[in-house]
Amino acid sequence: MQCWENQILINGEDLEDRAKICSSSKMNISDFIAGNGWLCNFKKRHDISFQTICGKSVFVDIETCDKWKSNLPSLVQDYQPEDIFNTDESCLFFKCLPSKTLALKSDPCQDGKCSKE
Repeated sequence: MQCWENQILINGEDLEDRAKICSSSKMNISDFIAGNGWLCNFKKRHDISFQTICGKSVFVDIETCDKWKSNLPSLVQDYQPEDIFNTDESCLFFKCLPSKTLALKSDPCQDGKCSKE
């Protein structure tokens, strides 16, 4: 829960590693194995799901969108509909954080923008 509140992304492998550390150091259990079965049951017990992070909507400027929507017809008037494409973003984000995290099912899953490096 502390990771989620501090917007730190966590995956199943991270959770399994942390469980191994806690079980051996704090509970003196040396033969604990945090495998897929353990992770699945842990997620069920605590109502956790693996979610895709979305949240670019937080950064949308409505005024800019409205301006583009009004200018778009004049920009594309000389093009045929089959010649208009949406390429959005296409590049390699080698420093980008994961796009999924473990979170409570009841919580909305939002984050900021990915690194552009």
